[in-house]
Amino acid sequence: GKIDRSKLPEPEKLEGVSGSMAAPENDIEQKLVNAWQEVLGLTAVGVEDNFFDIGGHSLKAITLVARLKQEFIVDVADIFAYPTIRQLARHIEYRPNHLREKLTRIRERYAAALDGEAPAMAEARYRYRSGIEDRMQPEAQRRTEYRHVLLTGATGYLGAYLLNEIILRTGSEVSVIVRGRTPDEARGRLADKLAYYFGPEWFPMHAARIHLVNGELSAERLGLEVENYERLAGEVDCIVHAAANVKHYGQYDEFVRSNVTATERLIELALERTPKAFHHVSTMSVGMGTIEGRAEVLFTEDDGDLGQQHLNVYVKTKFEAELRIQEARARGLQASIYRVGNIVCHSDTGHFQENIADNAFYNTIKAYLGLGVVLASEPDTDLSFVNQVSAAIVTLFDKPALYNGTYHVYNPHLIRLSELLAVHTGIAVKPLAPGPFFDELYARFEREENREAVESVLLHNGWMDEASGETVFVHTGERTAALLARLGFAWTKPAEAEFRRLLQHAETLNKSTD
Repeated sequence: GKIDRSKLPEPEKLEGVSGSMAAPENDIEQKLVNAWQEVLGLTAVGVEDNFFDIGGHSLKAITLVARLKQEFIVDVADIFAYPTIRQLARHIEYRPNHLREKLTRIRERYAAALDGEAPAMAEARYRYRSGIEDRMQPEAQRRTEYRHVLLTGATGYLGAYLLNEIILRTGSEVSVIVRGRTPDEARGRLADKLAYYFGPEWFPMHAARIHLVNGELSAERLGLEVENYERLAGEVDCIVHAAANVKHYGQYDEFVRSNVTATERLIELALERTPKAFHHVSTMSVGMGTIEGRAEVLFTEDDGDLGQQHLNVYVKTKFEAELRIQEARARGLQASIYRVGNIVCHSDTGHFQENIADNAFYNTIKAYLGLGVVLASEPDTDLSFVNQVSAAIVTLFDKPALYNGTYHVYNPHLIRLSELLAVHTGIAVKPLAPGPFFDELYARFEREENREAVESVLLHNGWMDEASGETVFVHTGERTAALLARLGFAWTKPAEAEFRRLLQHAETLNKSTD
């Protein structure tokens, strides 16, 4: 998640116990006490102590759950929902050897995948591909010129690049909602981000077309005075919603406010006065989780709610936001959804997001570099360069014939992680078959050898979540890629130079955070 390690509390400097020092009443509570003391570095913990009040934070919650999974069915979300030992003990199930059994199930799933694609999956893929040509919109080339675009998330990685694309490729005025205690603070945040990505001259050069709105997306009327809200409702004819809370874990209510309530507020604005096109940035991760009775499913642009269950609060709330968009379509909103993939650096310059340590992909790379082994049959992944993701969205967003569509915006030139790591000859990362890889993973965890790297591999592959691994989601975006090609857009096929640049930054991250 988005964790600033420099600002995390230092548990060893805290007393870490409450005045009551309530003692454990059973074996389960005693096991939890032992785990908390080990993870937090404390000599005494009361069962009524709040984990986050005695030195705990997101990183330590992940470490705690990795420890507890050896003999409990538990998720990181449980630590946030039940932050005392007494509460947690009532809501988790004791199961000896749970982590080993879980990894065994995941290993068997990967081993089965080596046997080739199941007939049902091959048939689903054939039906999807057969319908691509029929779904091409003959009017897709016709574009509209928006007068005034409202953009959210402009201080984020993708949002900043979307602002750049809209400014450079359209003549639209752009209002940007930025949170800040004062308008000057909000403007300073925006200017700093834009200077980092595009240089100090960019914002002053385009400032005449960029209108700062100091607001709060989840608040009524976006936190604006009635007059300012009504002005936006009347002037704006396009909303691009790219803001989101993208942390791995946290309080569910906070994610609902950031990812669901904010979307609802913007839908309200979109339906006020001037008709507005609504463009919602989502994530390919909504196509994951567990569907009861389904071992494998093809996840296409036509798919949404297949009954999948999400435990990850980010994915769960982004999925809920999509459902709100679909409901609003029924009320007359022209709304498109763009599910983005694995966003990485600029394709030409190699420029990365400012907070690279927040990027799940780079943390995965770092973990495998630390382990020295990688799963040879790791699923193919996309390297979706941030400038191309933003360009693809802006290529689609001003075509009225494409309104109300759902698009899978990721680089279709997939790569295998084991191959990516193998091109960097300076580091020995050995590809292993599923059996030896998972045996090695568990053995290292038990020996506490590279345990942090093991935890990171579990986390970033989704293997930390109890609902993961039960249904295999096979993503496809071939129809979106074909449509983009018709519109003259081409994705860059990652070459060895990009691989090396990625790995060099991951190495730097590995050294700087050790």
